[in-house]
Amino acid sequence: MTSIPVIDFSLFTSDPKECAQQIYEASRNVGFFYLKNHGVSQDSINRMFKCSKRFFQGPLQSKNRYLMKDNIFGYAPVKSESLDPESQSRGDLKESFDIIKHWGRCEPINYFAQSDTMEQKRIEAFYKKDVGGLEIQASRTHKDVPWIPAPVIPGAILVNIGDHLQMWTNGLLKSTKHRVTYDPQQHYRSRYSIACFMNANDDIRLDPIPSPLITQEMRAEAVEYEEGRNMTAAEYVSWRIKRSL
Repeated sequence: MTSIPVIDFSLFTSDPKECAQQIYEASRNVGFFYLKNHGVSQDSINRMFKCSKRFFQGPLQSKNRYLMKDNIFGYAPVKSESLDPESQSRGDLKESFDIIKHWGRCEPINYFAQSDTMEQKRIEAFYKKDVGGLEIQASRTHKDVPWIPAPVIPGAILVNIGDHLQMWTNGLLKSTKHRVTYDPQQHYRSRYSIACFMNANDDIRLDPIPSPLITQEMRAEAVEYEEGRNMTAAEYVSWRIKRSL
C-alpha cells in the first residue's frame, strides 16, 4: 500500500453495489479512504472551521469554562491527553473540543449477516483544512510497516474504520493506526481538523457477529488491546479515553 484510495461517492446513485464494493475493499485492505462528491457543501465545511478557529483562538480562560467532564465531552487543553500512552508520556501537543449528538436507534446493517449488533457502525470522518501531517500505518501487528501520508484533498472527507467495526468483524475490517507528525516548514500555521465519530449504541456488545466472512484466524488484528474485549460499546469508549489521560 502506497496511498489511500479515493472513492467517488456520486457512484452510489448510479451503481450502489460497485460503490459499496469499493468501500468494502478499502475498509478491509487499508482501513482509510477518501470520499469525494459526498454531498456536504463546502460552505457548511467552511462555516464549521470558522467556528472552530474562533473558539480555539480565544483566551484560555474562556475555553476553560468548558473543560472536559467525566473524561468524555468538553474542552481538552494542550498536553491533557496522550492518545499513544505507550510511547508518549508528556501529553499530546494539541487541544480539542468534544461534543455529542444522539441520533437514536438505526435499522440493523445487513452487509455481513442478520445481527442486531450492527445497529450503528463505528466510523470516523475527518474534515481537514490546509495543513496536513496525518499519516497511517495499515497494520497493528507488524511494526515495520511504513507510515504513509494522508494529504489534504480539497473537498474530500477522509474516512477511517474504528475499533468497533474491527471487533465486530474479528479483524476483517481494519482499524488502522494513525498519527500526526510535525512539519517544521509549517510551524507558523495552526492545524485544524474536525472529526465526526459514529459509535454504536451504549449497550451494544462488541463481540464478533456471525458471518461466513468472519473467521477465528482474523483475531490477530481484531483488537489492539485484548483486555478491551467482552465490553459494551460505552464501556470500551470510556476505557480507551481513560487510557489516554
